[in-house]
Amino acid sequence: MANGIWGHIYANIKSLVEEREVSERQISEALNSAKAAGAVLPDGIFLLNRQQEILWFNAAAKKFFQTTEDDLGKKVTFILRQPQFKKLLANAALTSSKTDTENEIRLRLKKPFGDLLLIVQILPYEDDKLLVLARDVTDIERIQNARRDFIANVSHELRTPLTVIHGFLETLDETSDKNSLLQQALPLMSEQTVRMTRLIEDLLSLTKVESEGLRNEEEINIPSMLDTLIRDTRAFPETKHELFISSRCSTWLKGNAEELQSAFGNLLSNAIRYTPAGGTIKVSWEKKDSNVVFSVQDNGVGFDPIHIPRLTERFYRIDKSRSRNTGGTGLGLAIVKHVANRHQAELQIETNPGHGSKFSLRFPNNRCIFTD
Repeated sequence: MANGIWGHIYANIKSLVEEREVSERQISEALNSAKAAGAVLPDGIFLLNRQQEILWFNAAAKKFFQTTEDDLGKKVTFILRQPQFKKLLANAALTSSKTDTENEIRLRLKKPFGDLLLIVQILPYEDDKLLVLARDVTDIERIQNARRDFIANVSHELRTPLTVIHGFLETLDETSDKNSLLQQALPLMSEQTVRMTRLIEDLLSLTKVESEGLRNEEEINIPSMLDTLIRDTRAFPETKHELFISSRCSTWLKGNAEELQSAFGNLLSNAIRYTPAGGTIKVSWEKKDSNVVFSVQDNGVGFDPIHIPRLTERFYRIDKSRSRNTGGTGLGLAIVKHVANRHQAELQIETNPGHGSKFSLRFPNNRCIFTD
C-alpha cells in the first residue's frame, strides 16, 4: 500500500519536474528567438539593468557606436556620453507620463563617411530594465533637406517673374480700353498672380520652419504683438467682422518673433476666411495652470471634427472650392503646426459644425516670462 502511494507521489514529482524542464526550455527558446530577432533589426538596441549597465546589444548598436563584448557590464554612458542622452537617461523613469517626442532625442555622430543622425529613445522593460533604441534617420533627413531645398529654390525662381507679370498687369489695367476683352480678363489674371504669390510666400515660410533648430530666440512682448496683429487685420478690406481681444494677460514668451507672428496671423486669417461677414472673432492670451494659451475663436461655419487629424497636412482642404474662393493656400495650419513644435507648444482644435471653431496654442511654462 505504502509503495503504491509513494510510487504515485514520485510519479507526480517526476511529471512536475519534466513539465518545469519543458517550460524552462520554452522560455529559453523564446528568449533566444527574441534575441535573434533583435540582432537582425536595423535599429540599434541596448538592454540595460537597473544600474544602467549594458546586458546585451545587437549588431546595429555595434555598428553605430563601435561597441565590443568588453563593453558588456559597463554603464551605457561610457558609450553614449552626450549630455542630452544623459539627461534622457536620467528622466527614463518618467517616460510613461511623457509623449513620444519627449522620450526621444536626436544625436548627430561624426563618422569618416559623413555625419550619422540617430533618433534615440529609452523605454522601460520588465520591472527594472531599460531598452535604448537608436534609429538611423540620416537618409530621411537627406531626402527632406533635398525636398526643402528644391521647394525653396523653385519658389525663389518663381517670385521674380510673378512680380514682373503683376506689374505689367497693373500697367495694362490703367491704360487699356475699359470696354475691351482684355480689360475684362485683367482682374482674373491679377487675382491669380496674387494667389500664386501668396502660395510661394507660404511655401518659403513652411520650408523655413521645417528646418532643424529654432534660431534668433528672444524675449517677445506678446500683448504688444497681439495689439499690432489686431490693428493690421482690421485694416484688411476682407475684415468685415467684430474682432476683439476677449482676455489678455501680461505674459511674454521666449522664442522667434517672426515665426510666432506668422502662426498667430495664420490662425486669425483662417477665422476671417471661414466666418461670414458680421460674425464675431475673439482672440485671447491667458494663463491656464502653469501654461499660457493663445486662442482664436469664431462663430463661423465650423466643420466636422472628423477632419481634425488631417487639418495640419500640407494642402489638405475640407471644402476645396471654398478654400480657393477665400484665398487660402492650404499651408497655413501646416506652418502653425511646425511653429508650435519648434516652441514646444501644443496645437488644440475644437469645432462645432454650423457654430464655429476654436484654435489654441498652449505654450509650456519654460517658454513663459511671467511679468505679474
